[in-house]
Amino acid sequence: MNEIFSKAEALRFGWETLKAHLVFLAGLMLLILGLNLLPELGRWQTIEAAPLLALLWTLCGYLVQMATQMGLIRISLRLVDGRQPRYGELFGDLPTFWRYVAGNLLFLLIILGGLLLLVIPGIIWSIKYQFAPFLIVDRNLGIKEAFQESAGITSGVKRDLFLFFLLVMGINLVGLLAFAIGLFFTLPATMIAYTFVYRKLLDRKKKAEAAQGRTEVISPAHEIR
Repeated sequence: MNEIFSKAEALRFGWETLKAHLVFLAGLMLLILGLNLLPELGRWQTIEAAPLLALLWTLCGYLVQMATQMGLIRISLRLVDGRQPRYGELFGDLPTFWRYVAGNLLFLLIILGGLLLLVIPGIIWSIKYQFAPFLIVDRNLGIKEAFQESAGITSGVKRDLFLFFLLVMGINLVGLLAFAIGLFFTLPATMIAYTFVYRKLLDRKKKAEAAQGRTEVISPAHEIR
């Protein structure tokens, strides 16, 4: 049976794209690291003297993390689509940002609920809805529509996606063991590879819908006597 997407092709694309944009992506990872460290520094400086302020720093850190995740998705999409990446892509519009935050919170709650139901449902739902954040950023979908679309594009490929996830985790674990410096290379490469898979699954669904549309147009003609 043919694979709907090739794990090797996705990882190869991620690695080749990393090499082609190495300076940009290294700078991007340093920028993301710096942006995420700032709230942490504020939290540690206030955690004993002002616990409430430390809590606010924690919230700020979470929002910064969400913003940089969105930016990384946008930049990965540009790279997969063959467009020039820009650091400005780290910062998007506020309405989409808050929808992305809400979508991620819902995603985490769904996974948590599934894990409480003997683990397996949590794994299945995490695979089924994993591209909802991508769809919010890429296609500006509402939360409900993004989760529905993610369920649609992952239909029939959950096993392959789970194996791909394990492969990506293994690669990033190797990066972590390399004094964590390796993550500066493995994280962007695997993120681009994941985005490559996302695009492949979207294209598959579009082709299936186009074929179904052609069938629906042709079918009535055959009914004419």
